[in-house]
Amino acid sequence: MPVSHTGMIRDGKIKHLSYFVDIEDLKDAPLGEVTRLAEEYFLEILKVIEQCYRDYWVYVDPRAIFTEKGLALLGWSIEDIEEAAGFPRGYTDVSNDGDDKNFQRLRLLQREVQGDEMMEQYFSKYGLLTSDNPSSKLD
Repeated sequence: MPVSHTGMIRDGKIKHLSYFVDIEDLKDAPLGEVTRLAEEYFLEILKVIEQCYRDYWVYVDPRAIFTEKGLALLGWSIEDIEEAAGFPRGYTDVSNDGDDKNFQRLRLLQREVQGDEMMEQYFSKYGLLTSDNPSSKLD
């Protein structure tokens, strides 16, 4: 492996650093500590993903189908979600006098069939929570 490791113990804590070895096969390797460089690279990739969530949210964020706006953009209906989840069409269509009937139906389906979406936690952790993705406001 073309990585050199060094470390020390100070005050009972281990300090570990890794650097690329200066060899012909790695003549263009970036300078710096490997862990820090890897995190910087990860952040660059995360920025691209966050931009995709912002620009193409309805196609890349699985939570989009649980918003009325997402359904409209995809051309889907609540009944389409019900059917895809294995429920009869109209399964959640119960009488409701409130103005938020569709919102409540989507919430019910979301609880029953949606998996966890974890990208927002990474956007937040690394200070990229600039998304205007409507799905990010669901949780």
